[in-house]
Amino acid sequence: MEKILVIAPYSGLADVFNEVKQDHNKNIDIQIGNLEDGVELAKAAESNGYNIIISRGATAKMIRENCSLPVININITGYDILRTVALMKGYQGKIGIMSYFNVIHGADSISKLLDIDLTFLPINTQSDIKKELDKAWKDGVQVIIGDVISTTEAEKMGLHGVLINSGKEACIEAIEEAEEVFYYQRLEVRKLLTLVSNIEEGVFLTSRSGECIQANSKACTLLGVEPDTLLHKNINKVSSFLDISQTSLQQKTEELEIPYNGRAIHVRKVPVVEKSVVIAVFVFVKPSPAALGIQRKRGRVVNYSQPYTHFNHVVANSEKMSHVISSAKKLSKSNLPLLIYGEHGSGKTVLAQAIHNESSRTGGFVTVSCRDSSAEELDEILFGRDKGAYPRSGAVERAKGGTLFIKEIGSMPSSLQSKFLTHAGKELVYNSSNESFRIIVSNTIPLDILVNEGLLNENLYRSLKSFSITVPSLREREEDINDLIRWFIASSNKKLGKQIVGLSNEVKTFLLEYDWPGNVTQLKNIIYQMCLVSNGPFIENTDVKDILQQLDHKETKAKSSTNSAVNITGKTLEEIEKEAILLVMKLENFNQSRVAKKLGVNRTTLWRKLKEMDIKNQSV
Repeated sequence: MEKILVIAPYSGLADVFNEVKQDHNKNIDIQIGNLEDGVELAKAAESNGYNIIISRGATAKMIRENCSLPVININITGYDILRTVALMKGYQGKIGIMSYFNVIHGADSISKLLDIDLTFLPINTQSDIKKELDKAWKDGVQVIIGDVISTTEAEKMGLHGVLINSGKEACIEAIEEAEEVFYYQRLEVRKLLTLVSNIEEGVFLTSRSGECIQANSKACTLLGVEPDTLLHKNINKVSSFLDISQTSLQQKTEELEIPYNGRAIHVRKVPVVEKSVVIAVFVFVKPSPAALGIQRKRGRVVNYSQPYTHFNHVVANSEKMSHVISSAKKLSKSNLPLLIYGEHGSGKTVLAQAIHNESSRTGGFVTVSCRDSSAEELDEILFGRDKGAYPRSGAVERAKGGTLFIKEIGSMPSSLQSKFLTHAGKELVYNSSNESFRIIVSNTIPLDILVNEGLLNENLYRSLKSFSITVPSLREREEDINDLIRWFIASSNKKLGKQIVGLSNEVKTFLLEYDWPGNVTQLKNIIYQMCLVSNGPFIENTDVKDILQQLDHKETKAKSSTNSAVNITGKTLEEIEKEAILLVMKLENFNQSRVAKKLGVNRTTLWRKLKEMDIKNQSV
């Protein structure tokens, strides 16, 4: 049974959790401690057998930085902000709201819904509070809405402080998230246990605190330890270089080279993160390699890797793309060469990676681009170098047991075509040995045209001509654009740390009508640029007008006539809350996922609210 400790920064929050505990029969313990006091309670909880901690705001952040236990943050929801802002209706003075950027975005949406003017004071760290309060004072702000620290500091300066209290919805969500984290921790650790014995590299699997859960024979042999003497003990008992405390705390992979028993050992510590919580750590150990890695030649890269792209990552709502995926899945079972045709940026590399991952090949995925490299450079990239101070193997050698993907093979210099046919000749016929590799090539122009023009060796072409797939251009798969945009926004949010949830109708119409000569790659780059310059939650035309003009496309106008403000005059808080939810439901076409996102709650909480308010669910 999991042990969950709630560390409430203020007594009112502890009272709410006590109500939730009684009403919902939750197995939680509750203590009160703000900032440093909360950290001390958390450290004591580690030795008292607690599994997960729940706290809020800066206290949760400090606990996470100083404690190895997973910490669930009590999020400030749209409901919490709605209640607090509605409390200030009719106030004639200037109101400021101070919090972290994600809360500010939520408050921005709420302020628009309620038609209340707020001054936003975003902070990144606790040290920003004093600076922003000084700015607010000079700007004539009289009320600060925020968390415990910001409102306390505001009161010290003579301003009014209004605390954003967490309601029952936020407390229930935090408890449910903690329960879910604990459930998936156990589930994922069971899965990880089955992986360890199958990994060829030496590996230890530890808990987040460093307790050895399992180790394979290669790891124990390399470090000269007996598995039985290590299990359920801290891994740093073997050696201090195996300590994973910083890996677990910082949630970042660590790599180091160390001398051990007369040999060089390469150590890689990889945290396993589930829902922003480290649930385990892999410690990989192996003899230090002499000259492995990535070769670079004038910006051209030979990439030796295990790609993460699988068929379920490929958007294929359109009939043409769906047919391509169906054919590619069948051809992934073959060892014969495969030709992939398609325009630049259409997704040929992604498809090749998915084919490799669907196959039974256990080796790596080696990519070689024939464009923009001289014959001499490409020769070394493909076949390696056996002379000089730093001999290195080529792509043909490294691809053994895996897949060799040759991009733009039509650009391969004629002097290398015969050599490639000679070196890879046995791989161009059916060969199922462990040393063999699959050859996949891509090109924008059909290879028979290049043969007819004398640009491609005819024997090489005949050897490659087993199967072929043509990836459709983006113009031919318009049904896929919406989903592609969605995933590219998600990817950009992750890279940029933003919370953009979609496009305005005007921008979406523009993108759907564009021809996309650069295909999927161009769309991905454009979406990234848009996310970079937009503040969200939606990408508006005013934010990205310059980017759209560069696409040389006629703009369309798609303006919404929907009233986007809630009239709060003379209404109770419950009436305001209900009207705000109804308005967001209409704005989001009754899509509960998007409504929950905009209100800052999960779908379960939204469903509960709709039921309590007797709002009919018109669409899932």
